[in-house]
Amino acid sequence: MVWSSALHRGRRPMLDRLPEVERSGRVDMNARAGWLLRISRYGLSETSGAAFAAEVGRTLRSGARRLSDSQLTAAEHGDRPVGSDLVRGYELVLGMPEGALAGPLEMASRHWVGWPWQFEQDRPAPRAEVDGLVRHFFDAVPSDALTGGDWLHLARVLTPPTAALGVPPQLQSAWIAQLVDELMRSVDHAYFLRIEALSRLVAFPDTCALAEEAIMRAVSEPGAQGVVDPLSALGDSQEDEVFVRLIDLLSRATGAVRFGAALALVEPLHQDRLSPPLVQRLAVALTTLGQAEPAPGDDLRMLVRLLPEASRTELPPGLQVDGVQTVEVGADGEVARETTRYVEVVKRATLPHTKDAMLERLLSTAITNTSAADTFHALSLVAASPYRGIVSAAAGELILQGRGTRALAAGRCRLIARLATSGEEDILKQLLEHPDPMVRNAALTGYAHTPRGIPHEVDLETLMRHPTTADRALYAAGMSQHRALDRLELLSDDHTIITKWWRRHGGAVRT
Repeated sequence: MVWSSALHRGRRPMLDRLPEVERSGRVDMNARAGWLLRISRYGLSETSGAAFAAEVGRTLRSGARRLSDSQLTAAEHGDRPVGSDLVRGYELVLGMPEGALAGPLEMASRHWVGWPWQFEQDRPAPRAEVDGLVRHFFDAVPSDALTGGDWLHLARVLTPPTAALGVPPQLQSAWIAQLVDELMRSVDHAYFLRIEALSRLVAFPDTCALAEEAIMRAVSEPGAQGVVDPLSALGDSQEDEVFVRLIDLLSRATGAVRFGAALALVEPLHQDRLSPPLVQRLAVALTTLGQAEPAPGDDLRMLVRLLPEASRTELPPGLQVDGVQTVEVGADGEVARETTRYVEVVKRATLPHTKDAMLERLLSTAITNTSAADTFHALSLVAASPYRGIVSAAAGELILQGRGTRALAAGRCRLIARLATSGEEDILKQLLEHPDPMVRNAALTGYAHTPRGIPHEVDLETLMRHPTTADRALYAAGMSQHRALDRLELLSDDHTIITKWWRRHGGAVRT
């Protein structure tokens, strides 16, 4: 991390300068993309603005295109469109994996702006490129030799404007099935590229049916884990029949499968892509479920928030709008104070004389957690930034100090589960011994997602024995391929089935 040098590049970094849309409360995707680009440059590059612009310019696919320092600054502050070429240029120059920046930006745009938000229009791929990619996949599947970038390239080839129609459906089905399998176990940029690839396949009619079939087959397998993500991708479909099946799945499924169906319906509902008959069908399903459940879960509540007012009239009391719009962290002042704690830690570690208003906005979204989808995308952008480990460590320290309300503790756990890195390993080990099972479960998730997972010397067997942590401990063991998976005598019958799933499919996918 090279933050201190950013103060000596000829001008002070303008982290506190927000475009008007950011200050007004309407943050567009160029503002978010520009923020992530400039924070990544300040955190990971020693190069001055002009020299960095020249380096990025040389990577652009448009040939010998020049990029000036002023153009770079305009893009980094949301004053000019940010293209996919430019984002990939930053990834290359900063030595980041493909998709590390583009992946979370594409997903966030899909949520906040609507499908499709393309940085730039795709161009049809040359025939030689298509043939080469098809041969690569034919040789590599099934194997672990494919990266997230491979999958995204394949999705672009199989969908318009290229639409490689010569690929047999049986072959496409086999490839999509492997994509879904890897997505269910992927983390960080490996996850973003795969979910983007699957979402693209779902969004086009010629590949939607194959993708839906692969998704439903995968989530129906006994013991299947990570089912929420492939199900959520179905929300990018343009087919009413898919939404009908999602509403029916919401009505009859339980647990993670129901939550995945709910997440899939959030996006089309949020973007007004559900026809009035489908909205009414969803309202009836929510009413029936709400009547059967004294305390409806977050999956139902997040859908109710998005229903038109006229569709809420028959909802049971537990799902009435007054009951679902409660901010998880009580007062605005409490949220502001908690956000300030993190921002001050970041300032001390990075640029002590600046204020980062976008970071404040993203953290406030995650702390209040009024929308599961907003929280996910806000944390995904923070996770892609150099702030990630700083914020995660601060959250861990605040948990260990034990101050604050239960709601604040829940917010800190969200940060640990989503942002933890291998740099917080000592903190994570302490959190695994915390008396609060909510904290232990968050630490298990975050630790399992770090680059090397949870090492064998960490005792997961004790956590697998305890009913409040058994599910997360088994998930962590599976993602890490931990030796605790061999201790079947510790497990219930249901957990034994899950263990067998992990053994068949393998651990975390990280590339």
